[in-house]
Amino acid sequence: MTRSGLLLLLPALLTAQETPSLSRAEALAVLARPGTAEARVRALVDHLHRRMPWVATDYRTRSVDEILARGSGNCADHAKVLQDLLKAGGFEARWVQEINLQAPSERRQASARAKVAARGPSFSVFGYQHNDHRWLEVRDPASGAWFPADSSLGVVGGEAWAAARLGFGARPAAVADMIAPVFVEAVQPGWPPEPRSEAYLLQAFGAMEGGRVRSLPAWPAWEKAVRALEPHASSAFRGTEDLDAQTGTLAALAEAYAALRAQAEAGAH
Repeated sequence: MTRSGLLLLLPALLTAQETPSLSRAEALAVLARPGTAEARVRALVDHLHRRMPWVATDYRTRSVDEILARGSGNCADHAKVLQDLLKAGGFEARWVQEINLQAPSERRQASARAKVAARGPSFSVFGYQHNDHRWLEVRDPASGAWFPADSSLGVVGGEAWAAARLGFGARPAAVADMIAPVFVEAVQPGWPPEPRSEAYLLQAFGAMEGGRVRSLPAWPAWEKAVRALEPHASSAFRGTEDLDAQTGTLAALAEAYAALRAQAEAGAH
């Protein structure tokens, strides 16, 4: 190699050396700190969120060790690593699959249609004005209740999740492209999917601002559309239905959420 070629490679080599792989031992040490279950999981999620940047999917399946060595990952990579570490730390966790509203994109729609044509309707979980997302629910050993944990977005706990994902105020930068979740479902091997839209998108969202959100004029339209989308979204994740047929319901959800935001902000003045 010539000297000029080496000089061209040097910045890339230095960047690689400055980005060490994630340490499993260090992450488990963070999880082992004293505190409540939620506090310990939050410490681990913060640790991963800071050290493992989100990257767009390349549709490759990697092991936990490969993701840790890579030092970055998409939302499913984050969920895989987080679940592995939580299991090693004595926690029970399950995967959550979500569909959320996003700004309309012809490019995303074209990509989804190409994937559906090549690999089936399960790829319809993203499209013109929606995208899919993965995170975890963790069981609190003391109460037996499940709480959300999402290291790709840096969010842990029911109230924090609702504020970051559905709230009308400031949101974390990592959530900037996600307007609002419109479908949530928990999945575990050997068990049927468990619907979670009711808990997150109706109960938790409706209870925000002291329950005022549920009293807004647009709430019935939001609730109706959430319930209407649920069976179709679940079927799309199973690969038995093309969610592109539900563009009307997705548009109704986008309209209802925008109306809820406008009504909440108008009432705050």
